[in-house]
Amino acid sequence: MIKEKLSLLQPISMGSRKLRNRIAMAPMTRSFADDRTGVVGQDVVEYYRKRAADGVGLIITEGIIISPRAKGTTGVPGLFTREQTESWKNVTDAVHREGGTIVAQIWHVGRLTHHEIAGGLPPQAPSASAFRIARGRSCSSFWKTIRYSGRDVDC
Repeated sequence: MIKEKLSLLQPISMGSRKLRNRIAMAPMTRSFADDRTGVVGQDVVEYYRKRAADGVGLIITEGIIISPRAKGTTGVPGLFTREQTESWKNVTDAVHREGGTIVAQIWHVGRLTHHEIAGGLPPQAPSASAFRIARGRSCSSFWKTIRYSGRDVDC
């Protein structure tokens, strides 16, 4: 029996993808997209390009929202308009030029969104029930934390 030597720096195939090594970059929320449009700029292109140039085998992007009603925080990128898609093409092209592999982590926060952050749109979720927090707990809302006590509160 031939024993295969496994090494972190050896190439590996994952389905149809051939990765240059077994190092993966976990998704990290950067919040560098234009908050109004969800478009990523040259700073995001350069961020991911550098990770590919450093030799990361698989880059998993930050959470990318799939609709306006999927937004749960400020500055997150989207992937539901032509402008957003084109901005991500710049990222993937830069990563590919460096020999890297990148996949998108699509994101939808469901009922935990808020109309103030989702452009006035109501939350969208698989359930009509509101998110509730227990007495004495806090509901974080963008830049501030509001303390509630004595009753359940809809966020």
